[in-house]
Amino acid sequence: MKPILYAALLTSVTTLMPLMADKASEKPSSPTIAIVKQAILEKSSAFKDIAKQLEGERARVQKSLLEDEKKLKKEGEDLEAAQKKLSEEEFKKKRQAFEKQATDLRVKLELQKIRLELALDEAKKKMFKAFSEIVDALGQKRGGIILYGEAVATAEASYDLSDEVLKELNKKLPTIKVTFKSDAEIRKLISQQQAANN
Repeated sequence: MKPILYAALLTSVTTLMPLMADKASEKPSSPTIAIVKQAILEKSSAFKDIAKQLEGERARVQKSLLEDEKKLKKEGEDLEAAQKKLSEEEFKKKRQAFEKQATDLRVKLELQKIRLELALDEAKKKMFKAFSEIVDALGQKRGGIILYGEAVATAEASYDLSDEVLKELNKKLPTIKVTFKSDAEIRKLISQQQAANN
């Protein structure tokens, strides 16, 4: 090997050796850790929009049920007043019809409660899906681990990304259309659930 070529090769190897040693001794960087509090969902525009729609529907349902209850009460009073004027058979038929109306009203009340609960659950699922997508995107962007704040005993404020997530959530999902199922749809769901349990 020519002396000049040998010297150049030796120089490049001796220059690279410390660099290679440094690289080998380097430890992989620790992942960044952050927290996000799920409680921020209640501060979001979407949550407030859901609450507003549910409150409006709850008020409408309550008004309708109160009118039905008032009407049923009046029919009960009228039936009692007419009892002496009716034959035993006629009174029995009217009493049975009245009891059926009372049962129907109780069923209607239960259906409305289920209807509101289902609407809330479905809307919250949509909101949580958007929340999870934002948290996942932040985790990939920062290349770290994001924990739910509720599972962490204590952490410095600098680790908390809740405000950033809330800002992104309000931008991505400012409103949510709350869907209220019909009585027929709810009855079908109840039947399916009962069939699955048997």
